[in-house]
Amino acid sequence: MTLVPELMDNATLKANVLPAPVRGRDEIEKILTALETLYVSLEDIHRTSTSEREFIFSQARLLSGEKITINIVGVRDKSGWIANVIMNHAPDAAMHSLSIQLSEILHPGSRAA
Repeated sequence: MTLVPELMDNATLKANVLPAPVRGRDEIEKILTALETLYVSLEDIHRTSTSEREFIFSQARLLSGEKITINIVGVRDKSGWIANVIMNHAPDAAMHSLSIQLSEILHPGSRAA
């Protein structure tokens, strides 16, 4: 959630654990908060920024015990606010499991695809 204060109000999140992009700081924060509930631990491995991008490489351990790598790129607009966030989780098996669990949190009672 460390990027949330730097997000534009209408920022977009594209993540491989989501079926479609999400728009809006509040919606992005809701997803990041839900993801954090699925991590037993989360550690930033490397973080760097430029005037145009913020790069965060992290490793998490899921409730299932699986390790997952998270790569985040925040793309800044000309004003310096983050307009787009791209988040990818790997490996695929852990990402798929995480995607299903996230969907269950965000949409209780519906079946994940």
